[in-house]
Amino acid sequence: ITSSGASGMEFFSRGGKNYLMVSNFLSDMDEQPDSETKSYLFEAAIMANTFHGIRRQSFKTQGAHGVEHDGDFVAIPNFYGPHVDVYSWKDDKLQLLQSLPSNGAAAVEFFHIESKIMLAVAEFNLGEVAVYELNATLEQFVPKLKLPAPGVAALAAVTLPEDNNKVLLLTACYNSGEDGFHLESPIYLHNGSEFTHVQSIATVGAHDVEVLTTDDNRVFAFYANDKDEKSVEKKSELFEWTNGKMISVQTIDTEGAHGANFFRHDGLYFLAVANYGDRETKEVVRWSPVYTLDLNIPRLELVQQLYTIKATDFEAFQLQGRTFLTVANEKSHKGRMALTPVWEMITKPDNDEL
Repeated sequence: ITSSGASGMEFFSRGGKNYLMVSNFLSDMDEQPDSETKSYLFEAAIMANTFHGIRRQSFKTQGAHGVEHDGDFVAIPNFYGPHVDVYSWKDDKLQLLQSLPSNGAAAVEFFHIESKIMLAVAEFNLGEVAVYELNATLEQFVPKLKLPAPGVAALAAVTLPEDNNKVLLLTACYNSGEDGFHLESPIYLHNGSEFTHVQSIATVGAHDVEVLTTDDNRVFAFYANDKDEKSVEKKSELFEWTNGKMISVQTIDTEGAHGANFFRHDGLYFLAVANYGDRETKEVVRWSPVYTLDLNIPRLELVQQLYTIKATDFEAFQLQGRTFLTVANEKSHKGRMALTPVWEMITKPDNDEL
């Protein structure tokens, strides 16, 4: 799949069809890339036993910094634009429903509180998380509250089945300006009536946070630490929610980690980490690792490394019982439009190794 300045990807199904949405941060101009570009919706299909991405729609975006889907809605944060665009399905197409005012929107996250559909926006320039609630009568998202999170760049929400379905809202804080890259990334818990701060995680230029809920309701969180003032060679960290707080399980070496994605294959859990590399030195060709998560220890074990260029995000999905993994490569070697490769995960029949 061709992309241009890809910053995020989201797979979802709708009306019997499968889709892959790609948000593009910058245009494909070599010397002076433009943040006013287009993001694309692809139909994902298997034809002649091979994966195909067929472009179905395009959307004008301004530094789109990710994409999220929930039911009838798709949201795109425009980092360099004045709004977050929320789309809804109509006549088998995504059409603009609403533009929410924002200032440096770095990420969005849908989640549910009981029957309510919520949307959180990471307001990087403002150092806060803006939380909206869908008004079903108006068919509009209306502002509900704001939560402090200096330097917030990413969000993740997870329901706690073992704790009366309370909702955790995790933040990944990148750079607050005043305090640099070494920050405390707050975690908020919705107790049924309001959000309260329950914990802060020490992070270093955190560019993403991803969560996983296992079949037996264990909850894990992975923080992708990008860089500090000196280097992109950092430790990213895996946590498990235990007794009301996140407990560190393991750190792994990463090189400009921009994103990550938990997924499953053949009953096992995996984590793919997108290593962007070093933007300053332009050393951006990297191996991005894929780990299996051993729940018994628990521990991440390296399975494979994938060749990537300015990798910003991973997205795994299943089609016809087959597991695919794709990476958002921001650029090619020379700044031209990048190819977004799609891999298939298979089990080797000779020794059952992945």
